[in-house]
Amino acid sequence: YRNNLGVICESQGKQSEAVEQFQTAMRLRPESAVYANNLGSILSEMGHLEEAHRLISDAIRRRPDFSEAHGNMGNVLMRQGEIAQAIQAYRRAIAAAPQKISSRANLLLTLHYDPTISARQIYEEHLACGKWTASVVGKIPAHTNDRDPHRKLRIGYISADFRAHSVAFFIMPAID
Repeated sequence: YRNNLGVICESQGKQSEAVEQFQTAMRLRPESAVYANNLGSILSEMGHLEEAHRLISDAIRRRPDFSEAHGNMGNVLMRQGEIAQAIQAYRRAIAAAPQKISSRANLLLTLHYDPTISARQIYEEHLACGKWTASVVGKIPAHTNDRDPHRKLRIGYISADFRAHSVAFFIMPAID
């Protein structure tokens, strides 16, 4: 249950408490790839990149097909400035769990930081991701909203990126 408590603490923004819970979980089951990955992930978010790298590498060694660990390794490598290695980690995450959209999104973002990748290659990757998404989502039904061009238009902004992402800085002037 310590791992679950760590996940709950992390979701509430209580990073220090989450670390304590994950560390306790690791002491109780040191062989757990999931626990090592979870502890490594939060340590990465807190800037403890070397320890995060070690823990997540250990998780991958234990479970080579662990998509979440490969994705978290990509996050660590990205934070360390190891862009090419981060891209490979995200590709491994996608290979292990093709349905996990966060790995695809992280890959697409990270491609922009690699100076050896052309704009055309980035475009092709985005296009491929869009086609994959369309094949998974399927045909979107027509909207039933009023088509009157003179109606009052209501717009809602929803994003997980409003707190700690560059999107927040660009969208705030439009909202204010």
